[in-house]
Amino acid sequence: MIEIFLPMFDEVFNVSEAVRISLAIFTSVILVFVDTFLRVFVEARNYNLATKREVTIKNTLLAILWRGWAVVEIDGKKKRFLVSNKLRADMTKKLVMSYPWLFLLSFILLTLPDVEVPVIGKVDVFLSTLMYLIPIFIELASCVENMIELEFVETIWFKRAIELFKQVIGFVKSVKEAIK
Repeated sequence: MIEIFLPMFDEVFNVSEAVRISLAIFTSVILVFVDTFLRVFVEARNYNLATKREVTIKNTLLAILWRGWAVVEIDGKKKRFLVSNKLRADMTKKLVMSYPWLFLLSFILLTLPDVEVPVIGKVDVFLSTLMYLIPIFIELASCVENMIELEFVETIWFKRAIELFKQVIGFVKSVKEAIK
């Protein structure tokens, strides 16, 4: 059945770009889950700090599983951590309102006429790529922000991971140069 519609789809859309958009959607969903996971750990850490508990693995797990869901009174104001309105509103905004519209706009931009510009190539593909990369960059920035708040950036293993990443990039560049 799909073989019937594939030629028609190929005339309207660039199929390889549609696959890239699909991969961007998948990547964004995975990054939203990673970001949410990190945000839960940030909220558990904030709960432990607010209740003057030591930030240990045991207290963090207890905060995630049990303690962090309660209302805590801080300076006479009631505050919630793991079920805060901000946490829920951010997730809803990302998954329901912002990102789907960016991906839909990305698909729509592929239907523009193919206009070639010397520096950027086809304008429709360039604009579509910009639209589907926005959610990925936003989620990556949010994950890094959460990691900074969790103080992961100062840990030895994070610095080693960054060094390994730099070495991999250097290796790829050297292979590219060797091929040329």
